[in-house]
Amino acid sequence: MLEADPAIYRSFVESETAQARLANPDVVVLAGLSTRFATGPETLLDAWDSVTDIVDGHYMAVPEGIRPDIAVAFLRMLAQQRG
Repeated sequence: MLEADPAIYRSFVESETAQARLANPDVVVLAGLSTRFATGPETLLDAWDSVTDIVDGHYMAVPEGIRPDIAVAFLRMLAQQRG
């Protein structure tokens, strides 16, 4: 749900990342993306873009098989646009 608003998503991820790195500076931080509330692949790409500079990576969730087409389209867009 947070992915729908990149500014809110970034704020959340930034706060959680800071807490995790305060506890362990060597922690690997992954930001989650989910198809549950995504309206399209652009939603996920915008969320990805909003935090890519503060996390070490991302993981993709397709809970209960909800909207796998959005996940596939997002990954294709990411590969084409970001290499």
